[in-house]
Amino acid sequence: MNAPRHSDSKWRKPSEAIAGRAPVQPRGVMRRYRLPGMLVALACCLTIAGAAVTAAHGDRAGAGPPASDPTGHETHLSGGSHQGQGPNSPFPENAGDPQVAASERYALPDPTLPQTPPGDVKHFVVQSFEHVTRVSSELPPFRVWSYGVNGVQLRGTGASPPMVVNQGDLVDITFINGGSTQANASFGHSLDLHAAELPPPEFFKTIPPGRRIHYRFRANHPGVFLYHCASPPMLLHLGAGMVGMMVVKPRDLPTVDRELWLVQQEYYPGKPGLDPDFTKMMDRDPSVVTFNGFAFQYRDHPIAVRVGEKIRIYLINAGPALSSEFHVIGGVFDRWNVEGATGHDAQTVNLGASQGGWVDFSLKRKGVYPFVTHNFAEMARGAEGALIAGDALPADASANK
Repeated sequence: MNAPRHSDSKWRKPSEAIAGRAPVQPRGVMRRYRLPGMLVALACCLTIAGAAVTAAHGDRAGAGPPASDPTGHETHLSGGSHQGQGPNSPFPENAGDPQVAASERYALPDPTLPQTPPGDVKHFVVQSFEHVTRVSSELPPFRVWSYGVNGVQLRGTGASPPMVVNQGDLVDITFINGGSTQANASFGHSLDLHAAELPPPEFFKTIPPGRRIHYRFRANHPGVFLYHCASPPMLLHLGAGMVGMMVVKPRDLPTVDRELWLVQQEYYPGKPGLDPDFTKMMDRDPSVVTFNGFAFQYRDHPIAVRVGEKIRIYLINAGPALSSEFHVIGGVFDRWNVEGATGHDAQTVNLGASQGGWVDFSLKRKGVYPFVTHNFAEMARGAEGALIAGDALPADASANK
């Protein structure tokens, strides 16, 4: 079932096609951690299908299939049915579909948390756009609705970039619904910022394509907050991809060596090249669950870190329907903060839909450390990645700092 008719359907363009549009590469793409001529293997004492973990890299991001074990069988924590298709693999059964042909080229989102913008006022221009892309190498592309922030668009995935400010900052927001041919906005959209204490009917209202709205607010409360489209039906807009993370750093936040961001997000693909399946959303039955907009991407391209360094991962469960139980296999969280509650010595942090926080930890030995949602049904749908810890980082992984 395709997207339902709703109150902003009058803004739908007559044509559904996005043929002939050149893909746009995101600006913050992480250079991959190369492991030429070798496989990085991790044997885990888990009962998840009795599987060993292997991770490897191709010659370019998203190019190759995941590594196989010595017997030739692909084995992953997820136990998934990955068929060796990279994110750019063709789908012959849909090769003649112009929507599929126009889909974007995959690019790995940089998981490094962006810096806080300079100046006394933190300015963000947030633009909605609708694009045909994949969120899994195993499924054909479909239409995803996303946000770009200050010119950064994570095309080739379903992710939207994070925004980062400090507690007490004055935040200046300009939201543009589309505003260009390339943005292809055909629905009314809105921007609801959970960090902002503002009356929704005035500031989070739906605006038609090509329009914009401007407002300011003071980021008084620290935390990891959701931003999302609040236009009706809200489930459709969030399930189509219109979610992201805003980090408001506390004034007294201890420094760490490395800060990363992860958004857990569900996807409900419909027919190839078309809008997502609203019936699946109502049934809480996503086909794909991701970290940062593409299934298994950080499993196939692990995030490089140093042994012993202090790592902080900012997390949000964007939902829109399921929970997240975040866990790093082989690690223990020294400190955690979830929705203002704090603790220490934790194995897992639990996040309901729209909840966020962060975890601080270090990895004690060299090796591969998978991170997952401990809801294994959702892990098997794509919510699995890995950290790879070494004594030093290779030169081409410096962007991950």
